Order: sequence, then C-alpha cells, then structure tokens
Amino acid sequence: MANLNAPFGLRLVGRVGGSTHTARINRYAVASGDNVALFIGDAVSTPGTNAFVTINTTGEILPVVTQATVGAGSSDGTAIRGVVVGIDPIDGVAVGSENLNRLYRPASTQMVVMVCDDPMALFEIMYAGTFAGTLEGNAMNISATPVGSTATGISGMTADTAFTASSTKAQLKLAGTQVKNTPNNSIGLYSVLQVMINYHELASGTGGF
Repeated sequence: MANLNAPFGLRLVGRVGGSTHTARINRYAVASGDNVALFIGDAVSTPGTNAFVTINTTGEILPVVTQATVGAGSSDGTAIRGVVVGIDPIDGVAVGSENLNRLYRPASTQMVVMVCDDPMALFEIMYAGTFAGTLEGNAMNISATPVGSTATGISGMTADTAFTASSTKAQLKLAGTQVKNTPNNSIGLYSVLQVMINYHELASGTGGF
C-alpha cells in the first residue's frame, strides 16, 4: 500500500529512554498581535522581544511562542522551543466562538498552547518527497507548506527534502524510519520518519546534539 500524502506536522511519540508520558509539556502564550495561526503539530520558537505576556482572563504570566521560521533547503531555520500538542480553552469566552471546540489557535487571538519543549522528545513527521532510506542520523529542516487545516486543527508541516548532513542549526535530526504508529509506512514517497529536534532552544551549545 502506498504511503499517504497526508501531512500532520510533528507528532509526539516518545522520549529517548522513556515514553510519551515522560516527555515534558508546558504552557505557553501566543500573543494577540501574532497574525499567524497555530495548529497541533506546529513547531514553535520564542521571540527575541516581548518574551512574556499576561493572560487577560487568568492573570498568568507565560512565555510567548510563535510559529517557528522554517529553513529553506540547507539554509538555517530558527531554533525551536518545542511542538504544539494542545490548545487551551479561553476562560470567559463563549462556546462557539473561541472556546471548548477550538481545534487550533486563530491568527491575532491571545491563547494558551501546550508545548512539548523536551529536548529529548521523539516525533513523527512526513517526508515531503521520496525518502531514500540511507540518511540515518542526518539533519534536515522543516517545511511549512502546506499550512495547517482550520477544519481539523492539524499542522501541515513536513520534513524538507533537502538534507544538511552535519549542520548543528538544521532543525531536525533523523532518528529512525521504522515508525510503529503509522501502518503500511514504507521507504519511498511520503515516508513517515522518526525525528528529534536538533536545533533546540533548551539544548546546550548552539542547539545541535
């Protein structure tokens, strides 16, 4: 059976030496002035300015994240803080507008997102081309085309087809191709890969392991 062309962003599947239950997840804010929508599975980064925001309805002071700037081919992308794994409802906002059934964070809306910011977390991601199966341990960037779906709330990020074998600033590092959670996954077009975040804001040095 052919692999599906169905991007889903970065999907948390485990942690080096552990499971998904041991991967760290924290609350982050997305500021109302951020005009880029965020979806489940999107990689995010912290901005250089306006790094914290007070949530209007709860008074919490949380670090701010924005959608990570992706690297084009072998060009460096931004360092990644983590991956969005959930969207928090907004207290005091009526059902049907922003709350409860909200599948993604709309543009220009202050919301709280749950981010797996664990440098040792393992993720699945779809490769945006034909994977050769000979690039174990190499690094790659993220592609944000196509964008996420407002109908499903799922990210459209994929693994870029241009590998950068040794760059410490490539955003992802290939950790495996035998993805148990994806049935009928085979080496070739639209393979689903297991990766770690290589250029991580919370890792030591410049971001590479």
